[in-house]
Amino acid sequence: PRGDRLAYVRDYSDTDLWRVELDNLRGPGKMPEVLLSTARTETAPEFSPDGSRIAFFSDGTGIREVWVSKADGTSPIPVTDFNAWSTHAPSWSPDGRELAFSSIYGPGKSNGGVFVVNVDSREVRRLTEDAHELPSWSRDGRWIYLAFSSFREARGIWKIPAEGGKLIAVVRDDGIFAQESPDGRSLYYLKSIGGIWKMPSEGGKETEVIRDFGEGLRCYWRVAEGGIYFLNKDSQPGPAIEFLEFATRRHHRIAGLTGNYTIDHGGLTVSPDRRSIVYSQTSRTASEIMLVENFR
Repeated sequence: PRGDRLAYVRDYSDTDLWRVELDNLRGPGKMPEVLLSTARTETAPEFSPDGSRIAFFSDGTGIREVWVSKADGTSPIPVTDFNAWSTHAPSWSPDGRELAFSSIYGPGKSNGGVFVVNVDSREVRRLTEDAHELPSWSRDGRWIYLAFSSFREARGIWKIPAEGGKLIAVVRDDGIFAQESPDGRSLYYLKSIGGIWKMPSEGGKETEVIRDFGEGLRCYWRVAEGGIYFLNKDSQPGPAIEFLEFATRRHHRIAGLTGNYTIDHGGLTVSPDRRSIVYSQTSRTASEIMLVENFR
């Protein structure tokens, strides 16, 4: 009441990248092990098309930026310098030269949107001016799929030419994160009402693939030849990575998580040879009440 003291809550979490090695494409995998761990947050991993690098976002500089490391987690370096509150969800171009990502702010505190950065030159170009997120490249490299998250519009999946241009609606009303099948003929996407769905990439009837897959899991799934690797939060005795085989509809257990999955900004990625799965896992969360004396 005197205005000279301020109380606030400071939240803390430590999220790391973990790896599961597979001898068989359908599992089971070996015991999960830490791939990249710091005192800060590393999450939303994405293997490069040749499997030699991993992109992810981290707040290792104090601000969330897009980073790239070698596939074994060594030599991590930031590739963006937006100084933004939230820069995340990187997606590799098929040629491995660029990363698409979304950010709440652009360079110099300009408007947020979806951007593309050249991994080697660090040159950044803007794709959208509005509140799109979770970009994903088409298999042929011509398009980038986006989720539209503006509060002014219903959610849906759109696509834009990879070089920039006019947005084209793909999934109306509801859609969060889209991925093409390896052959590019089908589009898989998550809905806020729950579940992973698919439809022909050129448009057509949609069908449900996995039921009860929640919005908070967003990027904890990857489409592969013949099935989907995904996080089953309801697996017993605890959350586990599984492989849904399309031909048999059978669920193959890959590995159980050794910690908590990361809601909203977590994810998993599968190496091109499908011998390695990297995912984000939160090892510790905490919050403290802080008091500032003589506040002015």
